[in-house]
Amino acid sequence: MLLVHGQKTWRVAKPSSDQATLLANINYACSQVDCKVMQKGCPCYSPATLINRVSVAMNLYYQSRGRNH
Repeated sequence: MLLVHGQKTWRVAKPSSDQATLLANINYACSQVDCKVMQKGCPCYSPATLINRVSVAMNLYYQSRGRNH
């Protein structure tokens, strides 16, 4: 994780986002990075909610791109 002014950063999906936006985000992020860590039995599988999965995918993408805002 990145420390910014002593704070760790993590990309997460907004809970108020609509399902279509969440699905578009996860589809884009997982088309750019390996999202296998979200498969059943893997470290980021649980909780298996859409908001959690999108947050993991967005963070994987963010981390892979050098943590650029």
